Amino acid sequence: MKTILASIIIAMNASSAMACTVFPQHMGVEHHELVARTPSIALVKVEHIGTDAGGKINGNVTFETVDVLKGVVPDQKVMKFSPIGWMYDSELSKSDFDRHRDPEFWKHYGRISIGRLGGVDTTCQLTPSFESGKTYLAFFDGERAEHLHSFELIKHADDAWLGKVRQLIDMRKQHDK
Repeated sequence: MKTILASIIIAMNASSAMACTVFPQHMGVEHHELVARTPSIALVKVEHIGTDAGGKINGNVTFETVDVLKGVVPDQKVMKFSPIGWMYDSELSKSDFDRHRDPEFWKHYGRISIGRLGGVDTTCQLTPSFESGKTYLAFFDGERAEHLHSFELIKHADDAWLGKVRQLIDMRKQHDK
């Protein structure tokens, strides 16, 4: 029995030692690469944030599509995110970086940039939080956030990040002709 218990403790310690220690490079690629590799990009509004029976956020987010910029996006899309993002909600997660004009948003520190989705959990997954009724520029690449700028808050039509993404998409279309 002591051997089994010791084995379980060792296994638990080994799994926590294998936690995310190196930031995944694909989460901080340059913007032109992000736009090129992402199959679907849309401006979306958070319609609903799911909760369990006790009222605790369960991570299910229902998005309503406002404008499709690239690819195919359904009128409504439900995605599951780690509830951890809401537990560590911060002013940064609610920021639009002054309409994304703040120079800090555009800086790259190696392969890492600053964004609303600064949190990375122990499995190397981004852990965003959202607010009902708010609008986000969504990069749909699978079923989770794959870049620090995947779900940036957009508060104004003249937002610099939204404008840059539209410009990169247009440039890509011209290049592909």
